[in-house]
Amino acid sequence: MLLNLKKRLSSKGYIIEENAKILGKSGIEHHFDIVIKDKNKENIYSIYIVDVLNTINLINMFAKLVDTNISQIVISEKIESNILEESYKLPTKILIDLENNIFIAVTFEKNKRDEIFYELIHTLISEN
Repeated sequence: MLLNLKKRLSSKGYIIEENAKILGKSGIEHHFDIVIKDKNKENIYSIYIVDVLNTINLINMFAKLVDTNISQIVISEKIESNILEESYKLPTKILIDLENNIFIAVTFEKNKRDEIFYELIHTLISEN
């Protein structure tokens, strides 16, 4: 899935960085599996994969959003049972693909365009 997403976004002119490190406003260096930037480097997203989508991941992704102003997309094949209830406490969207056992949590920078998120959804749909 990520390989197809990277190819799809690269073909549309997005800049893809793997194993990226970005310094937050707090001075903390954050690590991301993938960072995606548009041509103007105005819209930046990070994608990272976790073993289980849980409350700690939601808090972590929100903290990274606040510290870096980078929208977060987290992908997992497992999800804790209380995650939907917990996600309402944060500005987070959850996408669940039960057939393929894929769970995605997304939190956006305020007023951010959702293009990369929709490319991710399209990539998921087109693979099935």
